[in-house]
Parts: sequence; structure tokens; C-alpha cells
Amino acid sequence: MHRGKQVWLRLSKDLPRVRRLLVVDGAMDAATLSAVKDGDDTLMLAQAAPGLRQSLEQTAWRRAPGDAADPATTVWLIDPHGNLMMRYSLDYDPHGLLRDLQHLLKISISG
Repeated sequence: MHRGKQVWLRLSKDLPRVRRLLVVDGAMDAATLSAVKDGDDTLMLAQAAPGLRQSLEQTAWRRAPGDAADPATTVWLIDPHGNLMMRYSLDYDPHGLLRDLQHLLKISISG
């Protein structure tokens, strides 16, 4: 969560155009939610809709050979229309994510 917030903060003038959302698959108690947010008011939380994981696996998840990542533990970039643009493993390079995000924001005509 911390790396994601740091990337978001480095967007400076584009901050209002980007939101951070953690989609939780399954129930989380209040203590766990509090630990995840850790006082971060910029992180939105949402409960995954039934079938989201299956839908991702069928439509958006294309595993490369040797890719052992799980769609439930992946960082997704989604445009304002809900289109999945890019995905990153949880050990992503923050500078790479920032470059990609800045490029997408530069060429975006909506959002």
C-alpha cells in the first residue's frame, strides 16, 4: 500500500485524476481493515462482487509462461471507463508504474 501511495503522490498535478482502490475478496474484520488503511484516507476500499475473480481469470488474465501470479494479488490499472489497461505483480517497480501512469494520463482524452 505504501508504494502505491508514493506513486500516487508523485503525480502532483494529476492527483485528482487518479484514485487508489483496494478490492477485498472475502470478509475483513475491522482490525484488519484498520491495519490495511493505516491512517491512509486516500485509499478506497470495496468488496469484490461475486464472480469477479472468475471474470478476471476468463477475460483479462492472460498468464505468460512461468507467470505464477494470482489475479487476486495483482495491481491493476483501470481507465475511467472500467477497461483494464495494465497489470503489475505486488513486487512492482514503483518508477515503472509511475512512468506508465504518466504516459496513460498524457494520452488520455477522458478522465
